[in-house]
Amino acid sequence: MTLDIGVLGYRFMGEAHANALARLPMFFPDAPDVNRHTLVGRDEESLAAAADRLGFEHTATD
Repeated sequence: MTLDIGVLGYRFMGEAHANALARLPMFFPDAPDVNRHTLVGRDEESLAAAADRLGFEHTATD
């Protein structure tokens, strides 16, 4: 099973949550796989750069 995950925000807490998602199997070996699907924010240019950096496939501003 793979879960599609969305995260609201791409600064400190968004980075912290993206990092935690990437390391989930290290702490919970039985956890399902996660797909960093959508990153949500206000500024499209900053959001696109953050999505690339944090490994999200899609972005949304609304």
